[in-house]
Amino acid sequence: MSASPEALHLLAHRATSRPRDDNDWWGSPVETALAAVSATRHPPAHREQAERALDALERWWRAGAPRAVSADAVALALAARAAAALARRDASLTAAAVAAVVHMADRAPEVVPELHVAMACWALDDVVPDRDQAPWPALRARLSVGNAYGLDQALRAYSQAIAARGFDAGQLVQRLVTQVPTSPGPTDAAVVLWLMEIAIDRCARALQDDEPGLRALIEWRANITGRLALELGDAAFSPPSSDDFDPEDLGAGATPLHLSSMEALLLDIALAPTHPEAPWLTYPEAKELLGEEARQATLQAQRARRHTVWAVIAIALLAGAATGSALALAHARDRIAIGWGLTVALALLTAALGLARRVFGAAALLDALGVAAATAALAAAVGTANQMLARPLFSDAAGLIGGALLAVLATIIWTVITARSRRAP
Repeated sequence: MSASPEALHLLAHRATSRPRDDNDWWGSPVETALAAVSATRHPPAHREQAERALDALERWWRAGAPRAVSADAVALALAARAAAALARRDASLTAAAVAAVVHMADRAPEVVPELHVAMACWALDDVVPDRDQAPWPALRARLSVGNAYGLDQALRAYSQAIAARGFDAGQLVQRLVTQVPTSPGPTDAAVVLWLMEIAIDRCARALQDDEPGLRALIEWRANITGRLALELGDAAFSPPSSDDFDPEDLGAGATPLHLSSMEALLLDIALAPTHPEAPWLTYPEAKELLGEEARQATLQAQRARRHTVWAVIAIALLAGAATGSALALAHARDRIAIGWGLTVALALLTAALGLARRVFGAAALLDALGVAAATAALAAAVGTANQMLARPLFSDAAGLIGGALLAVLATIIWTVITARSRRAP
């Protein structure tokens, strides 16, 4: 009997190799495609298996063998995903996969399993990123009709999130937490673990690792994996034998449990190593392993954003000086050259302060400084343009500009005072 997630993965992985024949075929197109994708999720040593499985799928496709059934549509979609992962993208294969999935989506919901729809969405998620292109409109229409229950409801929640125009990771996590079966049987558990793995992988791109719903899914996945590791042994992954059947002893015991080759493949994908030195990690272990790397990446990103702010400020000053110098060389009056130089510098400085607001925080103070910079830029532009007119629009432009700047200065002083009072004990 298996005793650990690693041992369970080893059993599942060995079981996935048994159906493979001399032509690198796993008995059916969809299982061959799952084997190809599974190999791309394992260490590089498995690349040759992925390449061979993809070669077999391409021979099957080019021979015109795909049928108008959902399983073959999923096989084509998974083949397109494997080709992309192996840097062997084929526009014709992708187009064939998209067309097959569109046809699948147009069929009656009763004849297309939710698992096949979820597999197609997973396969084409990154292959066809534009959600306004086929097959996504057809999939959205298919997923909006009919009802789903139990595990099918959770599969549909994943498919709807992937097919949506905008991916909402938080909503998907919340739906899965409430809709994934709490105690799936061994056969359903293979699908449940696959679903949780691909959903966690997708949501982790958009959510922080300490998001409560995501953390709950990760720990839940680890619990189900631990339970399966205790329940499933090598016999569960071995093909059933006629010797297991005794017609004279029908009630002596429970029927031996056997996972199908597809279930073994889904389990192999779900348990595929995510790190070469730690193939299966609980949430605390993953956080300990990757947390420092993530913190360093965050610090580097923050430094890069700060440098960008200072670079924009320097560009503002240089652009203002360059504008003023160019006008001076063009024999413009000094006031005009200086005025337009200040206008350009202050306008770019306003943009720099808007960027700084998102980088440094201190929103109230930076808002006030941004208003001041924008007001000064407008004042410089109005004052300079007024001086260039033969008949100035404002007889007392200096007074008008000074009044506006004094009002903004008062706002800055009040912002500083109130900020200090909030920090006081």
